[in-house]
Amino acid sequence: MLKQKILENVRKLYKMWKSGKLGGEYMPEDSNPHFKKSSKENYHYFTLPMALNYQRNSYKLWESAVSTFNDEDTRFVLDIDEVLNHSEDEVRVALTKYKIALQQNKQTEIWVKLCKTIKEQFNGDIRNLFKLCDYDVNKIRNHIQVEHKKDFPYLSGNKICNYWLYVLYQYTDIKFKNLQDLTVAPDTHVVQATRKLGLITEDEFNKSDVQLIVIKRWNELLEGTELCPIDIHTPLWLWSRNGFKEIQMFKLLDELKNYKPYDNKEQEDLTKIISFLECNTNCYDRSNLDGHVTAGAFVCDKHGNILLNHHKKSGMWFQFGGHSDGDEDSLNVAKREIMEEAGIINFELGTNSIYDVAVMRIPYSAKKNEPEHWHYDVNFLFIVDNHDYEISNESMEIKWVTIDEALDLVD
Repeated sequence: MLKQKILENVRKLYKMWKSGKLGGEYMPEDSNPHFKKSSKENYHYFTLPMALNYQRNSYKLWESAVSTFNDEDTRFVLDIDEVLNHSEDEVRVALTKYKIALQQNKQTEIWVKLCKTIKEQFNGDIRNLFKLCDYDVNKIRNHIQVEHKKDFPYLSGNKICNYWLYVLYQYTDIKFKNLQDLTVAPDTHVVQATRKLGLITEDEFNKSDVQLIVIKRWNELLEGTELCPIDIHTPLWLWSRNGFKEIQMFKLLDELKNYKPYDNKEQEDLTKIISFLECNTNCYDRSNLDGHVTAGAFVCDKHGNILLNHHKKSGMWFQFGGHSDGDEDSLNVAKREIMEEAGIINFELGTNSIYDVAVMRIPYSAKKNEPEHWHYDVNFLFIVDNHDYEISNESMEIKWVTIDEALDLVD
């Protein structure tokens, strides 16, 4: 049961990333000279700096790399033949000028060693490694991490090797075989996100072999699903880097799936709202011309009377409510509408969760140049102690009525 819950949250997290809700519009590796994807230069650009991507800020590393390339005096360090034609001191000066290397001796040695490996084993072209291994992820890792581990300092590590192959997959033209076997790259953010999701325990988080544990757990969780382990690396990384901000879509979907509809009609509407949330990205924005999630508020007193709003634009009587306008917290939207449309600031939630759901067709509007679309309305119940209110410019009239009167007005 716990595994299914984690997997459900992972799918939601992945969907949020794909829709841009986790950020990541600009990733660290986007700092690059924009070589032709298939070129040797491009492959080497995303290989050499990766060997130094250990316990450091990835954005700064790749900014340093592109600065190093843009400087004619230091550009040579990204050309394997040129590196081997320069002295180690010259390479050290070039690597440290823009801080692509932070440890001037050790990291220079790593850089030169890797250049020698590529020159001697692959005729100065890392693409020949992939040809040799038939582009198979497992053969490539075996070559680097087992058969020739000492020839690939740092690049052969569990974290860096996986992430290097992932970056090549994203930024070059390579087409890997057995991509599903490429595991997560368990850096600090991915490990922290794995713990946050509950896939590892606190004790496991503090173990020295936590990276191997994380790899194993993700392989087990995603086996037989539509996701490959490496697919969720970036969503996890961004989620952690942004401080694990609560993602309201998770919360609303959970609440909707636990909601008990009043009748068959509401069950139909509930199914439509859940499907809409699961199949769309910009669910809360008016820019989604098929429809969007809206929020409503039923305002009642302790005697069961209800406050209704005679809406100016529609000329109809409704509960209070409105567009989310990007706010994924529907309860917050409902509270905002009460305050804006009725001037009520003192109220309490009448139920612990959703009170009512409905799907409403909104007709074409020539005035707004707005096509026919759907409102996926999520409503909440609020209780007030008095009958005070203020009429906003969005209303023709507001009045307290009994339930029977309300039914007559809204029919």
